[in-house]
Amino acid sequence: GGTELVVAELGKGLVELGHEVVTFATGDSTPSGELRASGEKPCWPPDELAEERHAAFAFSEIRRRRFDVVHVNHPSAVPFAFSVPIPCAATIHHERVERLVEHYRAYPDVEFVAISRRQADLHPELRFAAVIHHGVDTSLFPYGGGDGGYVAFLGRLCAARGAHVATDV
Repeated sequence: GGTELVVAELGKGLVELGHEVVTFATGDSTPSGELRASGEKPCWPPDELAEERHAAFAFSEIRRRRFDVVHVNHPSAVPFAFSVPIPCAATIHHERVERLVEHYRAYPDVEFVAISRRQADLHPELRFAAVIHHGVDTSLFPYGGGDGGYVAFLGRLCAARGAHVATDV
């Protein structure tokens, strides 16, 4: 998925810079650095309870080791930030969802990160520590000359992403 790609690219970049990175993901993942997996298999469609079990597993492991910072990428992980005495950053990867705004507001000690200035503007009640655009290694996607006869779309296929508009164009 898109968030998983962003997390993988971030981990790869941090490892290349000499950082020790531990990624908590499903056992079929192949991140740079160390992988810690709970043994739970990936599921589709997404399951909020599976996400909570994954976050609980990750934070139980985090409490047993020494980390400088925890970076979470799913709303289910945010409440666990209270369980560790280290800074926690949470990147929000989705559009404005009212019930999630209330969820995030309940955790003022978490450092929220927006993926665009527009996203931050749409959440005025949240305090964003930074706007950090998704970093994707563009060398993985060489530019085409346009003569392939197709359009490639990388992202969540939904009306908000505008793939139907791009296809029409």
